[in-house]
Amino acid sequence: MMDNESVRDTRNSSVVLLALLLAVAVVWAIAGTVIRAANIDATISRIVAEGYGAIAALTVARADGTAATPTGVQSGDQIGGFNAYAWGSNAAWNGSMASMRIYSAENISG
Repeated sequence: MMDNESVRDTRNSSVVLLALLLAVAVVWAIAGTVIRAANIDATISRIVAEGYGAIAALTVARADGTAATPTGVQSGDQIGGFNAYAWGSNAAWNGSMASMRIYSAENISG
C-alpha cells in the first residue's frame, strides 16, 4: 500500500461520504468541472468502481451536435481523456502534467 492509504471493508456497512458533506477547504475547481471529490488533508482521494463477476468501468462518451440533436462523431475527434494536474508554487493548477487521450479512428454513424 502507498503512504497515507488505508483500506477498509465497507460492503456490510453504511458508507457516508463525509468529505463531500463537511466544509473541507479545497482550492479552485478546474474550468468545466461537473463532479468534484476532495478528501481531508494528507489523505489519498480516490474514486473506485468495483466489479464482482463483471467488469468495473469508467465510461466517457461523446456525441457531436447538441443534447437535443446529437450527431455522429467524426474521424480524429477526441472522444475522451484522462488528465493529471499538479498544484504549483504559483498557487494555481498548472495544466495537464500527464494525459491520456482517446480519439475516434473513423466517422461514426448509426
